[in-house]
Amino acid sequence: MVVTPTSPHSAMAQVNTYAVAEQNKVSDTPRRVTFNVPKTGKRKLQGDGSKSARDRAIAEYYTFKKLCLESKLENKKLKLENEKLLLEIENFKK
Repeated sequence: MVVTPTSPHSAMAQVNTYAVAEQNKVSDTPRRVTFNVPKTGKRKLQGDGSKSARDRAIAEYYTFKKLCLESKLENKKLKLENEKLLLEIENFKK
């Protein structure tokens, strides 16, 4: 039994159903199926605001501590230099 379309719109609908059927054909060649699940090792971690603030505070603390130690060392150096100069002056006076 052959169906003949009575209007041009029904003919287009019939052509469209054939086109959709052609697109949905299953191919004979096997294809690899992939799922859109990210790998655990490759996942990008989101930054934690409180953790970065804590890390920044720790870095500032140790930077300040380093500056304090350097200034104390410089102060000790200057005191030793002064003592050395005072001893040299005493030796010249003798």
